[in-house]
Amino acid sequence: MLPASHSQAYQEFLVLLQKFQIYFDNLNIEVDTLDLNQKFSTLQKVFSQRILALTQEDLNDSLRQVKSLYTEIYREFKLLTTDLLFLRTSRQTVTKQERLTSIRDRLTKLIAYIEAILNS
Repeated sequence: MLPASHSQAYQEFLVLLQKFQIYFDNLNIEVDTLDLNQKFSTLQKVFSQRILALTQEDLNDSLRQVKSLYTEIYREFKLLTTDLLFLRTSRQTVTKQERLTSIRDRLTKLIAYIEAILNS
């Protein structure tokens, strides 16, 4: 069973990710970088303060899959950060569209990973 502190942190992060995903689903090629920066800043803050602060030593061996998913979440979030940086700096429509697609895919993966943790 996942400790309550872990469940609460993942649940909070999941809600923010879902809101961010809705924001991206409604986003077109013309990206308002100020709005994007504000929304992602909130997501980054929660990730840093709540998810990265979780210690994996609290988990027993039966939750080995959670440890693996935690690693994947960390990796995907870093790649999401990179994709957002590239989106902000891209000038061509094709490049922006590719980044938007990549970001949407990463958000879907992150949500799936967190849901898997919460269901374990």
